[in-house]
Amino acid sequence: MIIDENTSISSNIEAFDYVEKHLIDQNEQALGTGGDCFYHDGNHACAIGCLISKSNYHDDIEFRGLDGIIIDALEKSNPDWDINNGQTLTMLFCLQFVHDNRTPYTWEHDFAFLRGRLFDDDNNLRSNVPYYSEDVAHEVKDYARDVFFVGY
Repeated sequence: MIIDENTSISSNIEAFDYVEKHLIDQNEQALGTGGDCFYHDGNHACAIGCLISKSNYHDDIEFRGLDGIIIDALEKSNPDWDINNGQTLTMLFCLQFVHDNRTPYTWEHDFAFLRGRLFDDDNNLRSNVPYYSEDVAHEVKDYARDVFFVGY
């Protein structure tokens, strides 16, 4: 269920819900023939890839981290959503971590746990969610890993 021109995300909780439903329904990672994760692999999409419409997807997106090219494709696909915000990017990074590093068997539990760590009772990102930038990408990777391996 890759986002299309008739669907647009406008908030973080909407994005989280969309990715969760997409991955649970897909029930497998978006992998290329070599076993590498892909944003779009033809029939499947990863956590971030499902938020990029087919019209804003291009092959140059693959094998990139969460950088300006990916953010641009996300913004074009979802013009009403403030994506270029450090906490939103951390949320996206954590969702991608689930796709890339957790098994589909655990995804339902992983998303429930991650929702509790990222969102408050009003469905806003918690103030303690770190701000992602390319300069501190390693710290956000540690945060995502620790959510699952220290926080469980």
